[in-house]
Amino acid sequence: SKIGGESIQLKLPMFCMKSKVMLIGIDVCHAGTNSVVGFVATTNNQFTSHYSDIIIQPKFVEIVKKDLDKCLSKALNDFQTNCGGLPDKIIIFRDGLGEQ
Repeated sequence: SKIGGESIQLKLPMFCMKSKVMLIGIDVCHAGTNSVVGFVATTNNQFTSHYSDIIIQPKFVEIVKKDLDKCLSKALNDFQTNCGGLPDKIIIFRDGLGEQ
């Protein structure tokens, strides 16, 4: 998969097969001097191609305030290039918020 091949393909729910769906995952890690936001989004209909990026922000901030729009824009551009259009649905998985 690192060189563009598909090593595995899942049997997807019917709604994923009938429309263009993008899955997005967002998580924040607080190890080190800053917090790091991890962003990943699928860029094809089979969920086997991905766009990923990181955002560096102040320590212990769970709310992603900057650059998330840039990550989403780049992921949507990749999706549009690969699928011939923008997704009909976007599903976002977000890890739970930290205790503060």
